[in-house]
Amino acid sequence: TGDFAADQVTALDMHQDLWGEGFGSHGAPYWTCDPINYEEYSPAGNYWWEGYLTDQVANCFNGLWESEELQDHVAQSWARLAAVARDHPSVTGYEVMNEPFFGRFEQDEMDQEILPAFYERVIDAIRAVDPCDSGGTCRFVALEPSLHTNLLWTTSLVFPDREALVFAPHFYPFYAEAGTGYDGDFAEEAESLRTLLRHSEDSGVPFLLGEYGIFSAEGNEHGYVHSVIDTIEDAGGATAWWSYDHGGDNMVLSPDGEAGWMMGAFHRPYLHRIPGRIVTVTSLGSGMEVVYEPTVDAPAVAIVPVVAGEAEVEGAEVLERDGVRWTLQPEGSEGEPHMLRITSPS
Repeated sequence: TGDFAADQVTALDMHQDLWGEGFGSHGAPYWTCDPINYEEYSPAGNYWWEGYLTDQVANCFNGLWESEELQDHVAQSWARLAAVARDHPSVTGYEVMNEPFFGRFEQDEMDQEILPAFYERVIDAIRAVDPCDSGGTCRFVALEPSLHTNLLWTTSLVFPDREALVFAPHFYPFYAEAGTGYDGDFAEEAESLRTLLRHSEDSGVPFLLGEYGIFSAEGNEHGYVHSVIDTIEDAGGATAWWSYDHGGDNMVLSPDGEAGWMMGAFHRPYLHRIPGRIVTVTSLGSGMEVVYEPTVDAPAVAIVPVVAGEAEVEGAEVLERDGVRWTLQPEGSEGEPHMLRITSPS
């Protein structure tokens, strides 16, 4: 329950990599898997994630997917966390599990049977302590497909019949994860992202690219970031970068909080909060445009990085500037779609 800035937007993630403590990583406690798996584990290869290819890590994940008792432990852990987080105004949602590994199960079985049942169990535990209000408003619950999707960029994930869900896959082309260099051609990657976006639209679940990043230092990584953001925003989705403090010389923030080179990839204005239902989103090289149908009488909020310069706003009056946070009063006739555009001349 640490302190957050009053306008901080926070989603809580039950994070794991390579199962957990027993494999020298983070996630599940030691006791959740037979210790023989930890003792016999021998990481191989050049990349940390190759540990997923070992029998020992697969054994632990299979143990979770085959055990209602272990799944109940996860659900009740979430219930205890949500019982505290529900009272914090900065917490807007929960992400059930980071990159759920399939163990020895096939992708369709994971995405269509195992994960939906597991997610339903966890969501019900969360909603028991942090329910939706009478109007259906509540903190979102973000669901990831199985880890197959990081590699194949397709999924058949079935969403439980529950309120306020968000589809939150991750996106790591091999070169981005391995740091081998981006060749500047994003056509294949864009189509892969659109495949995930179509699954979101077909399922009627909002889209958040829950994690993406690139760990090379060739000098063209800004272009990669822009291509990801533009592809997702053009479809009305949102993105979350991993991670502010990772990437060596290519990080967004240095350990002392200073802006790193990668920060420049994000130096443009963003529309942060929209008082209505979004109709279209157009990602612009220097900003963005949103057309929406008003549903509440409230201002919009934009984030304008200082280095972005003096942003230009169309479709709204600037009511207040509080650092990088701009409060906007939308213009337009009642009962008609409104347009908001914010761009940077720099």
